[in-house]
Amino acid sequence: MPYYSLPEQIWLDLFLFVAGSFLLIWLFNAVMRKWLGIRKMRVFKMHYVNETHRKWDFRLRMGYLGLFLLVLLVTLALRLYIPWFVLGLIPLYAMQTVLQAYLEWKHGEGRTQAIYEAAEFGVTLGVLLALAWLLFPEIRYW
Repeated sequence: MPYYSLPEQIWLDLFLFVAGSFLLIWLFNAVMRKWLGIRKMRVFKMHYVNETHRKWDFRLRMGYLGLFLLVLLVTLALRLYIPWFVLGLIPLYAMQTVLQAYLEWKHGEGRTQAIYEAAEFGVTLGVLLALAWLLFPEIRYW
C-alpha cells in the first residue's frame, strides 16, 4: 500500500515508539545487570570475546550493510511508507546477538553474560514489535 504523504500523527507516534522502547529496554537492562551481577558496558563499545568474534562480527555487519542499502533503495523506488528497511535490521540484530551469546558461552569467563545477551535480545525484540503493533496500525495489515 503506497503512501504519497506521511500520516498526520507520525511524529508523535515515532516519538512514543523511540521513548517507550528506550525506557522499557533500559529498565530491563538495569534489572538484569543487577540480578546477574554484570558490570555496565559502554553504550557503543563492542566487547569482543576473541579475534574470531571480531572477524565474524565484521563480516555480518558488512553483509547486512549491503543488504540494508539494497532494500532501502527498493523501498524508496516503490514509494512504500512501511519501513521495510528497518525490519531488515532485525535479522542482523538476531545474528549478532546469537554470535555474541554463543562465543560468550563457549569462550567467555562466565556464562551469565551469555544468558544476559539472549534475554536482552528476546525482550528488545518483544518490546519493539509490541510498540510497533500498538502505535502503527498499518503494520497489522501486512
